[in-house]
Amino acid sequence: MPRLVQDEFPAGARIDVSADNFFPFVAGDRATYNAVTGVGEAIVVVREVVGAPDSQGRVTVRESVPARPTIEPLVERWQPRTGGLYALDFLGDGAPAGFRALVGDLLYYPTPFYPAGSTRRSVRQGDLGEDLDGDGLNESFRLEFVQEFTGFLSSSRGGRAERQARFRNSVTLTVEPSRNDRQTATIRTTEDITFAAHLGVIAATRTETVNGAVDGNKIADTYAGIRLVGGTLAGRDANTAWNAGSIRYVQLSYYDLVYEPMRGFYYAGLRMNHAAAPGAVARIDPRTGEVVYSEGLGADVRSIAVSSDGSTLYAGLQSRSEVVRLSLPDLRVVQRIALEPFSWAYGLTVSPVSSNQVAAYLDNSQRGPVVIRDGLLQPDGPGRDRARSGATNDPLVYSADGANVFMYSDQGAI
Repeated sequence: MPRLVQDEFPAGARIDVSADNFFPFVAGDRATYNAVTGVGEAIVVVREVVGAPDSQGRVTVRESVPARPTIEPLVERWQPRTGGLYALDFLGDGAPAGFRALVGDLLYYPTPFYPAGSTRRSVRQGDLGEDLDGDGLNESFRLEFVQEFTGFLSSSRGGRAERQARFRNSVTLTVEPSRNDRQTATIRTTEDITFAAHLGVIAATRTETVNGAVDGNKIADTYAGIRLVGGTLAGRDANTAWNAGSIRYVQLSYYDLVYEPMRGFYYAGLRMNHAAAPGAVARIDPRTGEVVYSEGLGADVRSIAVSSDGSTLYAGLQSRSEVVRLSLPDLRVVQRIALEPFSWAYGLTVSPVSSNQVAAYLDNSQRGPVVIRDGLLQPDGPGRDRARSGATNDPLVYSADGANVFMYSDQGAI
């Protein structure tokens, strides 16, 4: 195979995760995980930091199965750099010299993150630097690394919110023999791995397939998935490691507060008595405590709702017959949508399938739900007069497929 070094990076705005510390390495960290082998046997995996990071931040992580010595320990070497987390000397000291020289250190987790759903690709190809089939000629190889950042997840641990990031990694190593009577060998490893902020690896599912073997060696046992049980991570007990963050107090006079998981911001609908930005929408970064305001919308912001793709926020104004649409994350006013005269939007929910559709609960003489599509108030559906709530702060929510809206009625039913 001819020599090839190729890196492909996705387009789009990158995501700053510096405050999340998804990849902590602290001397003495040792965590245990429940896992299963390829044949369904339950085992316990131990993942530990070996020694302390050196003066350049390089660290060794060892993953082993103490009860199964036939499963070879996985030893990884990592180094945080300006561009992200690098895997050092990929495949370790036992890899052939030609492979080590060409592959070197591989960027494994870029920071800032690329957009959710994006894919990047790295290829290294050339002389393996070793004769495996005994004909006096070196074999050649191709290493292809493909990574998808599938996105952020919101979870909880010990009653506190936990931000998670999930990646799907695929590594394909092909060794092509110089002898025509030998079979090309391919090892393909796929991994879905989840990191928690201030904690590190909490879950992973791995699969490995092997086709051919240039030298006929047996492939060692592997295991399929791991899930955190306990131990020490980020220098403290794994069950409290998320407390490595700070508690921040932000003073706001607001009616409604929502969380947007794509970027990790909170949004608040402010009252007119908020001194810094009366009647605005506030964007709060919980990692830094920074607060950014929209322009004043002219009234108390009674209700807000964010679209599932994180692109749009709707704000319902009290004592004003308007719903205001803003773009995210810049909080720019895109549209003011007129409602029925003398009506207020007390509750809002955005369709999970379209950021252009929002349902609102109005408080007026015809109290009940309405739908706004593409900035236009839609005609009443059948039964709107029966879909009334006995209070002005009851929630409404779309079904997962966006086909229905659910809310409380004044009879206590849904």
